Amino acid sequence: MTVLANRAGMSSATTGTGDITLSAALGAVPTNQCSFLDFATAGIVNGAAVSYLVLDSNGGWECGHATYSTTGPKITGRTLSKSSTGALLSLSGNNVQVYVSALAEDIALLDSVPLAPAFDNDTSAASTGFVQQEIASRSYRNHVINGDFEVWQRATSASGTGSYIGVDHWYFSLAVSATVSRQSHTVGQTDVPGARYFMRLAFGTTGAPSNLRHIIEGLRKFNARQVTLSFYAKADAACTWSCFLQQAYGSGGSPSGADNGASQNASLTTSWQRFQFQFTVGNFTGKTFGTIDTTDNLSIYFGEVSGRTIDVSDVQLEYGGIATAFERIPPTETLLRCYRYYRVTVGTANTEPTLYGYAAAGTNYGIVMRHPVPMRIQPTLSFSGTPSLTNCTVNIFTLDAFTYACLITASALGAVAIQPNNSYIMTVNAEY
Repeated sequence: MTVLANRAGMSSATTGTGDITLSAALGAVPTNQCSFLDFATAGIVNGAAVSYLVLDSNGGWECGHATYSTTGPKITGRTLSKSSTGALLSLSGNNVQVYVSALAEDIALLDSVPLAPAFDNDTSAASTGFVQQEIASRSYRNHVINGDFEVWQRATSASGTGSYIGVDHWYFSLAVSATVSRQSHTVGQTDVPGARYFMRLAFGTTGAPSNLRHIIEGLRKFNARQVTLSFYAKADAACTWSCFLQQAYGSGGSPSGADNGASQNASLTTSWQRFQFQFTVGNFTGKTFGTIDTTDNLSIYFGEVSGRTIDVSDVQLEYGGIATAFERIPPTETLLRCYRYYRVTVGTANTEPTLYGYAAAGTNYGIVMRHPVPMRIQPTLSFSGTPSLTNCTVNIFTLDAFTYACLITASALGAVAIQPNNSYIMTVNAEY
């Protein structure tokens, strides 16, 4: 979540609308002659999301959200909340003052936080530690599935131009083949706190539109809601990476075409940075949702950066106007969430589907198998390899979003069996 600090204020000689390089802690500031602390001394750590207030000597002011970097030091990724001009200030570079300051949306977040219990030393809802603990304890605030890139059922490294390549529940639409791979963070690193993996995406060179897309099932819950998208990213060279949200009203819905929000840009460098962008999802008045459930969705789009290699980690989309700490859930739970859209059997002996029985020649018998979780829609099944069959033939087919069936026909009187036998793999697909 956004970090608050007491009496944190620094001077700057930055000009323009980009990152603000911080100089030194402010000395005695009229009229009360009170000195300030630099951000690090005030306890703000590298990569922390901060709410800031900028005062320029020409009378301009700006408040918003950004990320603090100890390199410089500076605040990066300025995201405007309000300003005297209605846009990011083009700073004069003359006696610019930069403060850590709570914004209205930060305080509004506290309305839903209960007071600390009586035995807490600080019973104020504004106690930073208590609020952080309360928010961190709220499960399922991140609407992105596999935002920490833990699950790669297809392959941990793959190349291609479209659809699902490697990483689970991330969709690629590429004009020229790109390579996507799972990479490990260095053990003990602090640039992306607590992260184990990140995704590396090596774009080909093309002038045609291409993108990376994450599809969030169920659009209705976002009606006219403010949301915050946050992620860590870096590139092999400085570049700009765009992102936006798209509303889709489902099969038979209206409008049927793309309903895109405004695009925002992340200025990537060769070092990890955390970016956060605020979006407001459009109001659904006058729109028509489709007749097929589970087809309406909200998508996060990231644009192509021709010829660049981009690393991305810990993608999160949540309600509200600030980015909280990335929500980490057990990898097994992430895997189950991915299973709603896609899963692959492991293909080893005595795993799914394994069946044993005894039957007369020509006898048919079958069993209905349940998926580990309900699929988004009735899935398609595909197979590779050859199962180990004993005295039978087998037909496996889908029934609905919850189950599939195995129908076995015995060849002769006696025991019958089907086993994957280390090669037979079944793919169950209900992706968008």
